[in-house]
Amino acid sequence: MNPDLIYLDNAGAPRCSSDLLEAILKDTVAAGYGNPHSRNNLSMSTSEVISRTRIRILSHFNTTSKDYSVIFTSGATAALKLLAETFPWQPSCSHCCGHQTADCASRTSLFQVSGNQLPSGSLFAYLLDNHTSVIGMREYALDAGASVICLKETDVQRLLLQSADLCPRCDCRALFVYPGQSNFCGRKYPSKWITAIQQRSLNGASWSVCVDAAALLSCDTVDLSRYPADFVALSFYKIFGYPTGIGALLVKNNVASCMKKKYFGGGSVFAYLPSSRFCKPRDSIEERFEDGTVPFQQIASLNLGFDEFNNKGGGASSIKHYVFRLTKLVYDFLSSLKHFNGAPVARLYCCTDFESCDRQGGIVNFNLKSVNGSWIGYSTIEKLADACGVCLRSGCFCNIGACQQHLDLSDEEVVQNYEHGKRCGDQVDIVNGKPVGSVRVSFGWLSTEADVDAFFRFITSCFVERSFPHPSSWSAVCHQEIFYDCSEEHVVDTIESSMKLSSIFFYPVKSCRPVRVDHWLVTRNGLLFDRHWMIVDASNACVTLKQLPSLVAVQPLMDLKERTLELSAVNKIGDFEKLHVRIDAANDPYAKNVETKVCLRRYGY
Repeated sequence: MNPDLIYLDNAGAPRCSSDLLEAILKDTVAAGYGNPHSRNNLSMSTSEVISRTRIRILSHFNTTSKDYSVIFTSGATAALKLLAETFPWQPSCSHCCGHQTADCASRTSLFQVSGNQLPSGSLFAYLLDNHTSVIGMREYALDAGASVICLKETDVQRLLLQSADLCPRCDCRALFVYPGQSNFCGRKYPSKWITAIQQRSLNGASWSVCVDAAALLSCDTVDLSRYPADFVALSFYKIFGYPTGIGALLVKNNVASCMKKKYFGGGSVFAYLPSSRFCKPRDSIEERFEDGTVPFQQIASLNLGFDEFNNKGGGASSIKHYVFRLTKLVYDFLSSLKHFNGAPVARLYCCTDFESCDRQGGIVNFNLKSVNGSWIGYSTIEKLADACGVCLRSGCFCNIGACQQHLDLSDEEVVQNYEHGKRCGDQVDIVNGKPVGSVRVSFGWLSTEADVDAFFRFITSCFVERSFPHPSSWSAVCHQEIFYDCSEEHVVDTIESSMKLSSIFFYPVKSCRPVRVDHWLVTRNGLLFDRHWMIVDASNACVTLKQLPSLVAVQPLMDLKERTLELSAVNKIGDFEKLHVRIDAANDPYAKNVETKVCLRRYGY
């Protein structure tokens, strides 16, 4: 990675050290791993490495293969999907449903918590503050006729005060999924919820608990000997930064029998017949649920990742305290930061007071405000950060529930924003004067205080308004915002000649170089022809500087008298090439009308 970049997106993907990559490459070349489904010596030794890696993973969670199995997946999302596909959802029986029996199998909506009551029978419950990959599990539950409910933290605390008898006439099972740590604000949710829910029936069903540990594991762990969750979903790159494309579902052995798998792939069966429905799955939980060849080279590299995490990083406990210290520095800085008039610069979104690393992880989430109290869009902040070499993340972070909760966005507002063109991952950041996303900075064990200091400088220099002395000759008009009708000429003669505008820069073509002039026309939309044109590709999509950095070398030149725009640039052999475009496209016989979108708005020219 470019050493000049300040990396503050460790919750998205922690940095990977060059030492780890070199060690993995050296090990892969030396070992020459083979397909574990083969029986040759190389393949057999690879199978042994995979077995040792499973043990190493369980040790990281303070448990053993006696109690848990490690099912390798392509990541935490795939682990959650596997659980959703195989969990025994079912329509509730008439006894456990009671008055709620009306067509249980065709339920398509979500139940709401009413007092301390949960819908009876088979149920999927999840915390509002959850990753999209958890919310998506509900479709399997609904299709099977089970109930689905979304809970706030206060709902969970209240429901834990109650219990109910198991239904004597069916074996209904319920599943609760929550994050070990919020990927939005870094709040660490209580591990004690695991045993508290397992020990209560709550709604007449037998309850299992799944922890989405993806966001937690970069600087903490789950102690399964104390809090034996039934399932844990994780991605390994969230811990080590490498390799991507591999995760796991940890399954408590005594609940694995309830998982009902339909599909079977290579290596997952003892025997089957192509011509009739005869199939015998393997006994091993791991082999039964791992379809096809597992990514054995990536699995082998996990051992080296654990070595570095524990030896150089100091282990989960040491990393947890170190990362928290850096995070608290940022929290304290943003909490106290003010403009010259006393207005706060930042609005922080958090669920803790940042006093304990047991409750708060390495994330600070915020939005910024200008000196007059108006919001600064998160897209603007991210663009300026990119320009300053600061890597952070903005948006809702695949966690719409937490975004709604912290930004006070109602369901109706989210739907209306979508209907008006708002999409996940776009750059629309403020709607009707209200932020629809935020900015997140996050830290890992490779982060340093120098990263924190660089972030401080970035925020201070780009977004904090400092007071400054005005020349005594300036009129009070300098301190007021004045808006003129640009259709008329206005001369401000109350300001004496203590300052002089020497140059104006405007950008006729989006993402290309500016044109410098000493005077220019102003229209109702700003400087004449500023950001008036853009470069498009063969599909009429706007080409941006991020997509094609060489656009910065294209120099426009305006000739208002001849009504032309000239574009010039140096080609690969060092010669200048020029392109002339008529400003009045309607008079250009070579021009054609096309349509494209910029920032969700449709344009034609």
